[in-house]
Amino acid sequence: KGVTTREIADMVERMYGHYYSPTTVSNITKRPEHLVEEFHERRFKYSQYVCVFLDATYIPLRRGTVEREAVNIAIGIRSDGGKEVLDYSIAPTENGAAWSELLQGLRARGIKDIQLFIADGLVGLQSAIEANYPQTKFQRCWVHAERNLLGYVRKNDRRESITDFKAIRQAENL
Repeated sequence: KGVTTREIADMVERMYGHYYSPTTVSNITKRPEHLVEEFHERRFKYSQYVCVFLDATYIPLRRGTVEREAVNIAIGIRSDGGKEVLDYSIAPTENGAAWSELLQGLRARGIKDIQLFIADGLVGLQSAIEANYPQTKFQRCWVHAERNLLGYVRKNDRRESITDFKAIRQAENL
């Protein structure tokens, strides 16, 4: 969250009663750097995924100053029901170019077939998917669709609108 090593040392002392110097905190946080690199460079055990969820969350990161940046995350679901974080990337904002780079990395490291992508309606994301996985279907995330819908509905009408939206979404036929 963009906190300093001194703030981390103080927080650990308050929470656990043990003091670490700011230098020790800094050294501890540097240790897993090679693990992060290995994670981003690993070959995938599975080459096919039934579904991949794509989304971003914004967190404060320190790069000189503390700024909120997008962490783009890809979570895959296999045919056996197993779920795993496939990769993530950090960019100043969520955009199609960042997603395209992440998807290129997935393909280059062995993921050849994805049946369905589920994501928000970000401009540029669908074209990034089509460029890297042209055979894959795309579905807009229902949660994002609901949130978008609520932006166009008066507060007093939201409960009824969402109830209707869910009934339509869960209908068995047209």
